[in-house]
Amino acid sequence: MDNGGADPELVQVRGRVVDFVTGQPVAGEATLGTSGLAVSPQVTVQGAAFSIPEVPANSVFHVEASVPPDYAPTTAGVTVIDADLATDVPAVSRALLSQAGAAFGVTPTPGRGMLLIQLVNDAGQPRAGIAASSLAFYGDLDARGPFFLSEALVPSAGVAATAAKGWAMYLEIDPALVGLRAAAGANLTIDMPESPVSAGGVTVVRATVTDGPVVAPKNVSFSQTVMPIFQKRGCNACHAAGKGPGRQQGGLTLNDDPAKVYRELVEEKVGRVNVAMPDRSTVLTYPSRETPPDGHPNVTFTSPADPDYQKIRAWIAEGAKEN
Repeated sequence: MDNGGADPELVQVRGRVVDFVTGQPVAGEATLGTSGLAVSPQVTVQGAAFSIPEVPANSVFHVEASVPPDYAPTTAGVTVIDADLATDVPAVSRALLSQAGAAFGVTPTPGRGMLLIQLVNDAGQPRAGIAASSLAFYGDLDARGPFFLSEALVPSAGVAATAAKGWAMYLEIDPALVGLRAAAGANLTIDMPESPVSAGGVTVVRATVTDGPVVAPKNVSFSQTVMPIFQKRGCNACHAAGKGPGRQQGGLTLNDDPAKVYRELVEEKVGRVNVAMPDRSTVLTYPSRETPPDGHPNVTFTSPADPDYQKIRAWIAEGAKEN
């Protein structure tokens, strides 16, 4: 949403910390923090209920919940657009971790973590029957998995595809920023927010699965395709003509005359657009999750599979034309 170039629009995220399996609020006092935002917002917690009142709109970030001693530190992916969001944050019990280790024959190594991924369709509904052979995990080549949970969210040995609720699991992950994509030849597209896995912790995210492989956009127009992305993804709130921190501090306007935006983006500063190596263009890397963080106030693109990332990348790869 374009707010005319003032400070970034802020939205509120509120909800409860709930048990991953039962969906019921956890007992006791939860401790919450965030990652993926340049400025850590204040978090108010009362029992299992929480409120984060000042989150930049159009952000992909993570909420970190701790409810000792029965639950492992759990990091959950959250995506906000341009409105307040009510969402529950799961906490994964240590009992479930023990069940997983026993079911899959994996002895947890101190200092490593776990990833739980719910595979869903475009409407957010779980996808059953996504085969292990269709999934390609990245971020730690030594991770174990994928393994799968039953419809009752019980770790299930010998299962080779997602059950009715769509949950997959990777174990023994060294602390890293990790992601999931479709394996070569899988005839699927998977868009998962790149997410941190911490030592001894569990990260819980959703990944959107669509039928058909990633098809790179072609003949991408700067004025008709790229410029509207800046509006849709909230970039204009900071990078506005004459004002906004992205204009004042970064010297980049994204909501002015297309010729001016093109000049500032492509010609005035080296690196914003890198035709030789499109994925290194800072117009793509700054609004993406990176380790270490680059100082951009938020994460906008979920991953390189994000459709808008793909469009901007294709425009750059085609020569970053002023078209």
